[in-house]
Amino acid sequence: MNSREAADSAIARLQRRRADPTYVWGIPWGFPTLDLKTGGIQHDPVKEMAVLMARPNVGKSALAGKVALNVAMWLRDNEPGKVVRLVLGEMTADAFQQRIAAFRAKVKLKDVRSGYVSDEQYERYVAAQQEIAELPIEYAEGVLNPAQIEAFVKKGGNCAWWMLDHIGQVDGADNPFNPVAGLSGISTAIQQVCHEHAPGLIIAHQNRESAKAQDKRPTMESVAGADKVLRDADLLMGLYREDLYLKLPEHEINDPKNGELIILKSREGERGTIYMVFDPTRTEWIEDRELNRNGGRE
Repeated sequence: MNSREAADSAIARLQRRRADPTYVWGIPWGFPTLDLKTGGIQHDPVKEMAVLMARPNVGKSALAGKVALNVAMWLRDNEPGKVVRLVLGEMTADAFQQRIAAFRAKVKLKDVRSGYVSDEQYERYVAAQQEIAELPIEYAEGVLNPAQIEAFVKKGGNCAWWMLDHIGQVDGADNPFNPVAGLSGISTAIQQVCHEHAPGLIIAHQNRESAKAQDKRPTMESVAGADKVLRDADLLMGLYREDLYLKLPEHEINDPKNGELIILKSREGERGTIYMVFDPTRTEWIEDRELNRNGGRE
């Protein structure tokens, strides 16, 4: 491409958007403030590689699950024929879908697992599973290598968005001789899958050094394999829950928890903090719209 071709492409894109202007020009994440800050999941002109980072047990998979559900419902209503593809390294498709069905049905995940549900809860859960069964979602389970991930994502040419849970589970990431080099090569391959085939959300862990900092919030330097993953990511987000660093009394353990989704890097939009609430009984993230409208917590 030369400068004339680039100019023609950019002008044509602006003409299309002027004909139907919107603050969310990509695929909606389904969280209003995140959509406004990023413009949605970007796929034109670049299919973005988004990275979601947090320490273990914060709820990365729960947030990714809700995004997957939101995107699949949007595709069903707006782009029939397009699919969401989910690469799961740490849980089965059955377990992952059980989670998203539980929060969709507003039923405690523990109750679903134990069977202690009322008739009404049972009906809501079955209805949620049946609704999800009709959504364009496909799964790949187990530890995969980058070539297998690419083949899964590009299959049929109809993938609109995909998710990897998580990058550390990909074959080669746990290189015992040079773990950073292993993860760096995988990051490059994953970026290529995103840019060439479909935008994706890649889940990553915080590195161990970040746990030593006084402020435990994730930073641009705290993603595992930071230098390469940071460079490759078009959008880098960190997830934080203060309650994980507190010794809570037993009766507060299952109460909703304050959280933050922090946009650390964005090539297409704004940086900043989005205030969230996590419900551990349903493993569900909900945006705190009032706090986001009023500028945050005191």
